[in-house]
Amino acid sequence: MTHDDDGDGDGLLGRLRGSYSVQLAITLGLVVCVFAGVGWLTVGTTGGVVESGVENTMVSQTVVESENLARWLDTNHQFARIVSEHPALASDDPSEAAGYLDDISNDDVSTEIVGIYVVESSGGAVFASGGNSTVRPPPVSELGFFSRYDATTVTDPYERDGRRVVAFASPVPETVGRVLVVVVATDAVSELFQNPYGDGVTTVVDSGGVVQFSDDERATGAPYLENGTATSAVVAQGTAGKTGFDDSFRREDEMSDDYVRAYAPVAGTDWVLVKHAPTDSAYAVVDQVRRGVVGVVVVAVLASVLVVGFFGWQTGRTVRRLATAAESIAGGDYDTDTTVERTDEFGTLGRSLGEMRDELVARLDATREAERQLRTIVNNVPTTLLAFDADGVVTVEEGRRADDLFEDEAVGRTVFELLEDRPELLESCRTALAGEAVETTAEARGRTYDVRFNPVGEEVEQVLVVAHDITERRTRRQRIEVLNRILRHDIRNRLNVILGHAEAIAERTDDETDAEAARIVAAEARRILHLSEKARRTQAVVETKTKPVLVDELLADAVEPTNESIPQLSLTTAFPDGVWARATPDLSNAVSELVGDAVERNSEKDELSVVVSVEATADQVVIRVDDDGKSLSTAERRALESGSESPLEHASGLSLWLAYWTVTLGGGELAFADSDLGGTCVELRYERAERPRPEDAAGSVHGA
Repeated sequence: MTHDDDGDGDGLLGRLRGSYSVQLAITLGLVVCVFAGVGWLTVGTTGGVVESGVENTMVSQTVVESENLARWLDTNHQFARIVSEHPALASDDPSEAAGYLDDISNDDVSTEIVGIYVVESSGGAVFASGGNSTVRPPPVSELGFFSRYDATTVTDPYERDGRRVVAFASPVPETVGRVLVVVVATDAVSELFQNPYGDGVTTVVDSGGVVQFSDDERATGAPYLENGTATSAVVAQGTAGKTGFDDSFRREDEMSDDYVRAYAPVAGTDWVLVKHAPTDSAYAVVDQVRRGVVGVVVVAVLASVLVVGFFGWQTGRTVRRLATAAESIAGGDYDTDTTVERTDEFGTLGRSLGEMRDELVARLDATREAERQLRTIVNNVPTTLLAFDADGVVTVEEGRRADDLFEDEAVGRTVFELLEDRPELLESCRTALAGEAVETTAEARGRTYDVRFNPVGEEVEQVLVVAHDITERRTRRQRIEVLNRILRHDIRNRLNVILGHAEAIAERTDDETDAEAARIVAAEARRILHLSEKARRTQAVVETKTKPVLVDELLADAVEPTNESIPQLSLTTAFPDGVWARATPDLSNAVSELVGDAVERNSEKDELSVVVSVEATADQVVIRVDDDGKSLSTAERRALESGSESPLEHASGLSLWLAYWTVTLGGGELAFADSDLGGTCVELRYERAERPRPEDAAGSVHGA
């Protein structure tokens, strides 16, 4: 009896040990249980992550909109302060002040300003107003208290003459009780608000619980809470300077519907921006994600049952062998034999595994090389670097201003999703994925970027995007262009008129005193014309590229006219022949300006000696301009060596600055020392260049 029981037990254990199908069935049951457990855990975790994402999105958008509102307020504060400082507003003549306000009204293309006034704070009388003022100012009592002359105040929004407006006030300096009042329409404020979740509402509430702005016009000016005496916890938190999210749903003392809210303070005010979203709309995506995850888990379990049940019984030895080979490859043994002596799919799998092993080796080598190149780029280019693959999925996001281009984390998401509201950049992405490089500009968070899309590989395996911040460069170029236009047209034309009239007066008048005065005016006009020509040439210096130049020929062209046109100048040169430097053709202008500056600094001398010499080493060319006159002051040297001026350290004219810009922007260095002649020595140092080959001579200067 006992013997039979033992036999049955041995038989059952034998079946369990020897039957792959039984083991497979038991394993499959365990897998199903694990799948179910992991699925439910994933549902809960994913829902929490998505809810957190919704909250973060609302808070981020609320912060951005509160910052935009604060900037809108600050812009109007600054406008009021700057206009109030104009001397015309301090005049005792109301017509003079009104004329200036008319000019301001006509020059301002904004439709937000609907009234601009100068008001006497003592009685509230309007001293002067702009011609386009259509909305009256508020009572003086609402303008607030000014702690200092350059302070500004802003009123709460109010209804006046059919418009909802706010008034910005700034005291007029050098007056007693006179205040500039700028009345601004609030129409543009609601345009700052965006509601991504259905029937959401954005409101701006002050510390007293009154709605100052809202994209729901019915709420504007009303108490935030239905019970006007109650205090909102959200508003209290915001006025305390806190930013946050409220998911407490419906609370009878605050909201009549189920809402979630994000809030952020508006800097410089007692206002709080509160963004509301219906709970169902805000968390709708959470339910969708949960259903999706459950569906995926169910499909995965069913697929596992079908696949394992159908193929499991015949995969034994072959699968173990291929698994062993795969483990060896994964462990770094790329010499593993993956051959399977079969002609069916498992044979193909074995051959494919071998091909995959070879491809993996090749890809690892390519990946290491690509990683090395990419790290070199990232470590050496002070810009934003992005990369996305052929499907548009972002794989790299690096750089100092990467957060400016995308508000959220970009890695792992597609450019089609991230740039859906930037059609111009999205089109550039598509063009690059088609194999064509693209260069464009983009605006992000008030900055301007030069963005270049470079496809990598013949089949475009990925696209490398380099975004360089050119905001300062663009601003400088605009300033230079405006300055150049003014110098080239406005100043020159007016000076030519002055010069013509001065010369005519000098020729026609019989009064020698008047004639001498006219000649002085003409001489000063010519001097200013000469100065404006120097300033105009600065733009050409900025836009010139470096190239090999023949130094002795350039300098000969520069110094010969100068030597002939200045009688008191004794100019000596020492140029070795055939010296090439990498510079710009404007090098000759720099030397001419330095010689001219030496003459101007020593205009009282009857005779001035200047020596222009060139010394060449194996890798450098040094050009020296020495004089025996008065030395350049320490303040001027410091200003030029630092590249900037200050009230205590500045150059005496444009000659030295033009020389400095020509040299530094042309790839050289400029330095000062005491000259052996007793005056100043200015050194221009450039990289030495090889003589261009005949086929490259077109890109050189004075070379063949």
